[in-house]
Amino acid sequence: MPDVPAASPEPRAAAAPVSSTALTALTAAGGRSVLDVHTADVGATRERQRLRRFVKITVAVWAVAGLLWARALTMGPGASFV
Repeated sequence: MPDVPAASPEPRAAAAPVSSTALTALTAAGGRSVLDVHTADVGATRERQRLRRFVKITVAVWAVAGLLWARALTMGPGASFV
């Protein structure tokens, strides 16, 4: 197998200079208080919301399954399910 020279990484573009007014506006937007741990932890908040959605969907599916099961048990023999 012939030796293939490694490709050289492309040079990075220089970062755009940040104006002092943009930096001041950015730091002022944050406020002077420290974020609460519950607000700052985005991953935990996202996981709580995901779990809440999962529980709601699970309850809804089980409710529909229960209704269908009850209907199947109370149907007469030979009756159409629909």
